[in-house]
Amino acid sequence: MIPLFYFVSFEEHPSCQAKPTLQGWVMKQAKRYLLLLTLVWLTPVTATESTLEQALSAEDIQAFLTNILGAWRGKAVLTPVGPLPYDITFAPIGDDGAKGLANPGAALHYWRFFKQDKGLGLRFLTTFRGNKQPLYLQAKTRQRNAVVFRAQRRSDLQVHVGLVTDHAIIDVFLHNKLHVKILLDKFSDRVD
Repeated sequence: MIPLFYFVSFEEHPSCQAKPTLQGWVMKQAKRYLLLLTLVWLTPVTATESTLEQALSAEDIQAFLTNILGAWRGKAVLTPVGPLPYDITFAPIGDDGAKGLANPGAALHYWRFFKQDKGLGLRFLTTFRGNKQPLYLQAKTRQRNAVVFRAQRRSDLQVHVGLVTDHAIIDVFLHNKLHVKILLDKFSDRVD
């Protein structure tokens, strides 16, 4: 019987059999690190994971509302209708919020983040299939680098928005499973 997968450890790979050098050692460590990152990236994450969940501070809220502003380019890599381009520009709403509009092709997406009592609010509207009813979500905690928004009337819906320097990851969980994943890169802080 032929195995479907054959895993070779880095030590067994012919490229790692050369004489030990600093460059070889660095390459070996880099390969291990890349493998680890790949495994972490491919590991499915569920919305029920509550590891290291922390309360949002006033500084977290202000940093989020400041860092989300600007023009972003990206892609919705996972959606019910397949991958879609996802460009969005967030503009300020006074000092207490930000709003953005994305047109990935299947629908218009209206995003509005705003300060709430001890947290952040998210009003999201998609015009998919003629929808006109917005969803309201509330965030009072963060997990790792993401702010966790939970639906007020639907316990099966969460939106995690992670901002790291000029990159953003938006994960939408439905029934505790990843439903939509959006990857964004900021290309301008300007908001016209």
